[in-house]
Amino acid sequence: MTRLQLLKIVNIILALSFFAVSIPGIIQFVTQGAIPYSTFRAVHPIAGTVFTLAGFTHIALNFKWIKINFFKKKKK
Repeated sequence: MTRLQLLKIVNIILALSFFAVSIPGIIQFVTQGAIPYSTFRAVHPIAGTVFTLAGFTHIALNFKWIKINFFKKKKK
């Protein structure tokens, strides 16, 4: 599997886990109980962990691009 293929998969996982964390969190905050707390408590930490791991993987796969664009050597 190439880096680009892996990055496409990681990006999808990153997006889905972002929505799995944020949407129930927003619904729970706004409605104060539309989602049973036991369900929220089961899903939210798992989705958060997946989101964090996918985020770190995304950064690792794009680190060369990050170095080129953000850590440029300044010319004198």
